Amino acid sequence: MKPSVVLVHVGDVFASYINDCIEQIQKFNDCNIYLILSEKHFEMIKSKVILLSIENVKKSTNHIDFLRTSKRDDNFRDGFWKSVVERFYYIEDVIIEHNLENVFHFENDVMIYCDLEKMSRVMSQNKIKMAAPFDNDSRCIPSFVYFKGNEVLSELNRFMFQFSDYNDMELIAMFNEKYSLIEMLPVIPNDYKRELKSVSGITVRNKLKYFENFDKFKSIFDAAAIGQYLGGVDSRNVKPNIFSKLLKRNSKFINESAVYNVSDFNYVWEIDDLGRKIPFLTYNGKMHKISNLHIHSKQLDLFK
Repeated sequence: MKPSVVLVHVGDVFASYINDCIEQIQKFNDCNIYLILSEKHFEMIKSKVILLSIENVKKSTNHIDFLRTSKRDDNFRDGFWKSVVERFYYIEDVIIEHNLENVFHFENDVMIYCDLEKMSRVMSQNKIKMAAPFDNDSRCIPSFVYFKGNEVLSELNRFMFQFSDYNDMELIAMFNEKYSLIEMLPVIPNDYKRELKSVSGITVRNKLKYFENFDKFKSIFDAAAIGQYLGGVDSRNVKPNIFSKLLKRNSKFINESAVYNVSDFNYVWEIDDLGRKIPFLTYNGKMHKISNLHIHSKQLDLFK
């Protein structure tokens, strides 16, 4: 089955950069894109996608249980901490209702530089049911997520609504720690020589996990650290902290929690046969394609 993309925007405030995200997906792919958002925002979408009203999506049992039990803060930034978790319930709703397989989900501030049909073939050949990048053992950044179907997603959602004191990144890592059902996408080349240790002192139990699928995908996936290094961070998130002297090198932001240091790499852009710009990192004399960039600053138009 041809892959599909499911995007979700929960909230009353429209994020215009969603249009850049969609445009970039379509630049590299010919696939159905399902976009779940409030019907009042439909007119703001510039590309041809399948628009699904968030008010009318048929909710699964998991979604109903989440809404019944959630004690998450609805006040911070348009209900941000609730919506980042609830999006997984909307994805489950849509996969079930539309009987989807080979589904990709991206955060709305992510730029895609890869062929998802080729990517889904790799997932299928390796019997992968869910995959995502992690930047340390306790944090999955769901910037680029693959679901074979709803099987693992439904288990994840049943797990998540039991905990209201953790965010989506922590919950996915906790779930995988317990059940080992999520394949870790490679975030560094397989010849990365340094110890995996963040600038804030976080270490890992098994370095292999952060590049073990590198030979399968022949590319790197950006959890968040590369996009933050190249494009900065959301200005709303900038606060003085004890790592302030470590977080910037040559005016580039270094993520304090990522166990690999993205300043160890150089970055170049190549133009493919269709005139599309594609980012690569260079390390140890080799160039490696980057399949996505997580543009935390929300300035996606600078990375087309």
